[in-house]
This record gives sequence, C-alpha cells and structure tokens, in this order.
Amino acid sequence: MHKISVYAVDDHPIYRKGLTDFISKCRGFTVCGDADSVQKMLADADFGQADVLLLDVSLKDCSGIDFLPQIFSKSPAVKVIMLSMHNKPFILKSAIENGAMGYVLKDSEPEVIEAAIHAVCSSKQYLDSALSDSIFSLLSDNTSGTGKGGLYNSLSPREQEVFRLIAEGHSHAAIAEKLFISEKTVKNHQTNILNKLYLRASSEIHPLAEKLGVI
Repeated sequence: MHKISVYAVDDHPIYRKGLTDFISKCRGFTVCGDADSVQKMLADADFGQADVLLLDVSLKDCSGIDFLPQIFSKSPAVKVIMLSMHNKPFILKSAIENGAMGYVLKDSEPEVIEAAIHAVCSSKQYLDSALSDSIFSLLSDNTSGTGKGGLYNSLSPREQEVFRLIAEGHSHAAIAEKLFISEKTVKNHQTNILNKLYLRASSEIHPLAEKLGVI
C-alpha cells in the first residue's frame, strides 16, 4: 500500500518536531523530510519524494506564500497545505491564488492536519473549519468591486509585494535590496500604489493593510 509522503517546513523546531512526530504516527503517512526554510527544502533531495508539503506562512524574514511559484517549478505535482497563525482574508486568498490546496490554522487540533492531507491527496481543497465567514466570502470574490479590497486586487503582484513591505515599515532602501530592484523603482511602485488605491500619502498604507488583512 502506497503511503502518502509528507515534507514539513517550519522555522519553529518544537512545532516542527511535534508536527512530524504526529504525521509519522498516522496510518498511511510517512515523513520524507523537514526543514526550517524553503531554501533548505529545495536543496534537499528527499523533497522530490513528497506528495504533500506542509508549509509555514510566516517564515524568517519572508512569507512561505512568496516561494510557491519556485516550489511548483521544482515539484509541479506536490500538494501544498499552508500552516498559519493568521486568520486573515488576504493571506488566505493569496495562498489559494498562488496554488495552495489547503490552509490550516496552527492552533487547530492535530486531526485537522490529517484530514487536510487526505483531502488534498484526493484533489480536494481543504480550508480549516475555524476560518471565519468573512474569509469564505472573500474567496467568493466579493472583493471584485470598487472598494479598497477590490482596488487592492488591481495592483500587480510586484506592487502588492511593495505594498506589503511598506506596510511592514521597511524603508525604500531595504525594499530595493530585498526585491533586487533600485530605490527609484520602489518609489515608482509606491506612486502607482497610491494612485490606484486613491491614497494621499504612504502613511495611509499601513492602516489600510491592517484593515485588508495583508499584514
């Protein structure tokens, strides 16, 4: 009988150890590896055996969601379940839009992880039942109108990255270094963001980001 092979990426050693120990004890599952970063996982030959990837949303200095294109480029068939402490609409929406098939809150019971793995391996999307109704309505594309949520979706992927980093308090220089672009390009993105969202100043980005659940 084929066992479902699971790989786990989380930068908290205690949580990751508990997670992999639980999975290894589940009937029909096997743990093929674990890592504290996506970079280490991608360099690990054992990742190639994974049917399912359990990926932390909030890794050190980055979001696991940002790595999904790179992950699928290396392993197109892997099913990704995001693990998160955040019950925020736009984080969930971003994960699903970038290819994740599951989203589980980290304070849920271990059996939720087990159910999520079975679901995604049956090509079914799995969303933690603890997620609020507002998140489900967001996934129903209720943000496609002319409100701030809909306008946020009009930003390009790069502009959304810059929006989030500005909201988190990063300087133009820090954003430029992180995204491998010039400070002038960052400022141009900021100008476009303000224009598209009808904001008067960059100081309005942080409170809007909190309202939208981007940070």
